[in-house]
Amino acid sequence: MPSLYDIKPAFQRFLQPVLDACIAWRISANALTALALGLSIAGGAMLWVSGGAAWALLCYLPLLFLRMALNALDGLVARQTGTSSRAGMIFNEVADITSDVAMYVPFLAVIGVDYVALLAAVLTGVVVELSGIWRLKGDGYRAYHGPLGKSDRAFAFGLLAVLLLVSLPMLLVTVYLVTLTAMHLLTIRNRLVRPVGPPPGN
Repeated sequence: MPSLYDIKPAFQRFLQPVLDACIAWRISANALTALALGLSIAGGAMLWVSGGAAWALLCYLPLLFLRMALNALDGLVARQTGTSSRAGMIFNEVADITSDVAMYVPFLAVIGVDYVALLAAVLTGVVVELSGIWRLKGDGYRAYHGPLGKSDRAFAFGLLAVLLLVSLPMLLVTVYLVTLTAMHLLTIRNRLVRPVGPPPGN
């Protein structure tokens, strides 16, 4: 099934000028990871405090794109500056999962969102990432299989923001969230059993 990971190399080329600037200004990979985490927490807090206001949902779209750009840049900076480390990898994985929870749980602030369906989608997304990390232990490579990896999930929740902005009936929103959960379960299965290797763009 197609995944946004398939366009990762093209996205990295798009970010090349920003990458060059980060290296020139000696911005570390961990600093970029921390910035992505901080923006995610701030964005989630904004949505929660606003009570799921339309303006906050609208702000989520550029925030999610910026987060994905920072997530791509931190790995590129680490590789090109030779600063990759186990500690940095752990920080990146923890920050990614924390960012997901911080940005997606606050959708509960939108009146009418089914909290069981939303939390199921968020929690299975966390398990997706943990299952990818698990493959490192036995196979030496992290699993990035789809159909709903980190970038795909960011797109999916960005689409959720759009659906809420256009006042899609909540029953259909619930169906959408249940579909995301089902796709997460398929992704978990794929990451646990399918062969692994270097991620796209490496």
